[in-house]
Amino acid sequence: MPTPVKTSDAMSKHMTRDEKDARLAAEGTVNPDRGEVMLKKPTWLKGKGKKYWTSIIERMEGTAILDDLDAEMLAIYCSQLQERDALQSDLTAARTEDEPDMDVILAITKQLNAKDAKIRDFANDLGCTPSGRVRLAQRRAAKAAESDPNGDLFGD
Repeated sequence: MPTPVKTSDAMSKHMTRDEKDARLAAEGTVNPDRGEVMLKKPTWLKGKGKKYWTSIIERMEGTAILDDLDAEMLAIYCSQLQERDALQSDLTAARTEDEPDMDVILAITKQLNAKDAKIRDFANDLGCTPSGRVRLAQRRAAKAAESDPNGDLFGD
């Protein structure tokens, strides 16, 4: 299991001032301080997926995480959420039958678990989870640190 990701405030590692500044700057880019996110919803996204799209865009407003290139990935994520809802409805219907068929319930449960795993992966990749956002900040900080390869030679 990977090491849990920490924000710069919770880190105990001793960093140089430049490393700390780069990390704080990178974390700042994933916090809500940017203007409105302009993503064009794909025309193929229908039904409840469109509602998920709108909800996610509203909640991520002001973050510097998504841009035009992420529209398709976000649409697939919304479609996965819609499919999960359909599976959940099927599972509820199967359980509430007079004589529930356990084979059907188990098959739907397996599909639902697989769908949930895909959704978690998408959410993490899109920065929709706390650890996903911190991981993005770490990558941005590492890139900023790479721009000055001799920055750690002389200390503070």
